[in-house]
Amino acid sequence: MSDITEKWKDIDWTRVESEVFKLQKRIFRKSKENRRTETHALQQLLAESLSARCLAVRRVAEDSRGKGSPGIDGQKNLSDAQKWQLAQRLSIRQRPRPVRRTHIPKPGSSELRPLGIPTIADRALQQLIVLALEPEWEAHMAPHQFGFRRGRSCHDALIHIRLHIQRTPKWVLDADIEKFFDRLDHSALVEKLDTWPRMRIAIMRILKSGALDGGELVPSDQGTPQGGPLSPLLANIALSGLEGDLEEAFKAGTMVDGLRVNKPPRIIIYADDFVVFHDHRQVVEAARVFIEDWLRPIGLNLSPSKTRIIHTLEKVDGQQAGFDFLGCRVQQFRGGKYAVKPSFKGIWTCIRPSRKAVERLLEKCGETIRTMGPRKKRNAVYQLRQEKGQAGPIEVMVIHMNRSIRGWCNYHRYHNAKTTFSRIDHELFKKLWAWAKNTFPRRGRKRLAQELWLSKGPPWRFRAPSSNGEEPLELYRAASTPIERFIPVKADRSYYDGDWAYWGKRRGIYPGVPTNITNLLKRQNGKCAVCNGTIGHHDRVSTTSSNGGGRILLHERCGNRNSIDTAQGGNNRTLSFH
Repeated sequence: MSDITEKWKDIDWTRVESEVFKLQKRIFRKSKENRRTETHALQQLLAESLSARCLAVRRVAEDSRGKGSPGIDGQKNLSDAQKWQLAQRLSIRQRPRPVRRTHIPKPGSSELRPLGIPTIADRALQQLIVLALEPEWEAHMAPHQFGFRRGRSCHDALIHIRLHIQRTPKWVLDADIEKFFDRLDHSALVEKLDTWPRMRIAIMRILKSGALDGGELVPSDQGTPQGGPLSPLLANIALSGLEGDLEEAFKAGTMVDGLRVNKPPRIIIYADDFVVFHDHRQVVEAARVFIEDWLRPIGLNLSPSKTRIIHTLEKVDGQQAGFDFLGCRVQQFRGGKYAVKPSFKGIWTCIRPSRKAVERLLEKCGETIRTMGPRKKRNAVYQLRQEKGQAGPIEVMVIHMNRSIRGWCNYHRYHNAKTTFSRIDHELFKKLWAWAKNTFPRRGRKRLAQELWLSKGPPWRFRAPSSNGEEPLELYRAASTPIERFIPVKADRSYYDGDWAYWGKRRGIYPGVPTNITNLLKRQNGKCAVCNGTIGHHDRVSTTSSNGGGRILLHERCGNRNSIDTAQGGNNRTLSFH
């Protein structure tokens, strides 16, 4: 076993990721050119390669946040030797086992969301399929389909919404597909995949594997269970083509209820949620009918209770203007005579944290305060920390709250959230003050403020007295989070298009490109340090030492300029990645 363990530890993951990504880029290009036979041949080559199998195992057994969730076999993790053995035998020909059914609460709802958790081996199988299929479908995904795609995020969807509505208020179809992952038709989905026979059989086996719910095997005649790596990709494939068909049905010149359409409606899709925009209500209503007809053949329909037509600026049928999307409230307001907000034609577009998102954060922090206080002496989390001398009970409470507040604020920092951040601090102060008075009833207000709050100058900051003589641990202030500008992804870009300069500048990392190059590219905002020109993916680049001693990135043709200190010319590197 020691030899097998060493084999896993000796894997060069940089080389593995580069090899897999090179094949994925080739699949993307062939699919873009509609060369179906060559695309399937490359997918088969990737699925059988040892590099792809090792990478699939690592992603589900080491990188995944849900790696500790066991399937029906109860196995939570694998040793290095077991990972290597799984990578050796992994194949799309293997038969998957049923998933373990579990239920989690839906945010802001009393309903439960069913999850299907595969075994680790089946998760690795699904990840291997994703590695092969994802670049093929990336070549055909709609530009405004943002959910579960590499290089795209919730913020890209929200910023594109802002760009669509900021110049002119719009009518909006705020839609939600009812039980999307539970009702997807298997036959229609596999037919739409149009893949090679062995892959089609593997996917159908996964869809038909069933679920073990409380010891009872439940057959899966429809839907794709949430919980595995393959479900998000299948969801995107199911909705692929909706944007193009919608624009074709309502192209310029089309008549809708006596109205001539001057431009087609726009749609923003994120997983099973989407919004449709247009200047006229009758076009949005017609788009709703069209989408319902489009979804019916794949076994889906819009949720009557969650689908509505609203306006971004005006009240409609007693409903408030605006809508909630991805945890944010999107709404427009008329600017006053002396308004200083950035606006177009007196209209100000505001994207701020939604009320439900704020309530969920405050509820989570309130639960932390209730369960982590000094009176809960049997709490295993802080009891273990106290035994190790790491932290006291109040410090544990602050650590948990800081994690929640900082993560929530980092998500919303790209939008109009400054006022909400201040409100969060005020509400948490009230909760903590009530908790302090209830927990230490014999201490006066002045003493509580001196011991638990840093009250030198506004605003007060809650702090946990240190149990080991170190500096007190302070509660993170939401209002201290800076509001940043988010640059949305270009709609026609794909992570597999090979443009390492664009994605390296955007993300600071790109497979096959050294991390030091992408870090420099991101730091220099994609510009050459000498000529200040844009570095493109076809350019040859060099790294060299600057006058300050640090490394800089520049075009190869700019390497001999006098503005660069070439005294350490022996350290220069010339690189090309196209």
